[in-house]
Amino acid sequence: IIITILIAVTIALIFSLQTVPRSILRKVKLRTPVNNIADENIVSMPTPPIGKQRRYLRVLQITGDDFFEMGRFLAIGAFLAAVLQTIIPQQIILNAGHGPLNSVGTLIIMAVLLSVCSNVDAFIAFSYTGVFPTGALLAFLVFGSMVDIKSVLMYRRLFRDRVTAYIILLSLLMVLVITTGINYFAGW
Repeated sequence: IIITILIAVTIALIFSLQTVPRSILRKVKLRTPVNNIADENIVSMPTPPIGKQRRYLRVLQITGDDFFEMGRFLAIGAFLAAVLQTIIPQQIILNAGHGPLNSVGTLIIMAVLLSVCSNVDAFIAFSYTGVFPTGALLAFLVFGSMVDIKSVLMYRRLFRDRVTAYIILLSLLMVLVITTGINYFAGW
C-alpha cells in the first residue's frame, strides 16, 4: 500500500507542475442535452425514514451481495493461479525470473498480460511466494493494480496519449527501482 501511494502521489506531484493543467486532458465533445429542463424545475423529494428492522435487513442484503461478488473474484483468482502453475512449466518461469531485476520484469509483464482484478492478483502472487523474491511479488501487485489493459484504456479516454505514456513509464520506472531495490536489500 505504501509503495502504491508513494508512486501515485509522486506522479500526481509531477503533473501538478503543469502550467496549463487542462492540457493533459483530452478534449471532450459535450453532447447536447436531450431535454432542456431547467434546474429550478427539478424538485428533490425527501426520502422517507427507514425503520431499524429494514435497516438491518438492508445491511445484511448489502453484505451478502458484496460477499458473493468478492467470492466470485476469489474463485477466479484461485482458478487462474492453478492454471498458471499447471500449464506453464515451473522451469520456464524460474529461468525467466532469475535474478533481482529479471524477476521483477517477469512479474510486471505477467501483471499486464493477465490484467486481472487486484483481488485476484493477491492469489496469483501468493501462488509464486516460493518461486519469486518479495520485490518481484510486490512489483506484480503494485504495477498490476496501476497499469493493466483496462486501466490503459481508461487513461487513454481521459488523458492525451503522451500523458498516458508518461503515466505508464513513470509507474514502470518507479516500480522497477523500488522493487528491485527491495530484492537487493532483502538479499536476493
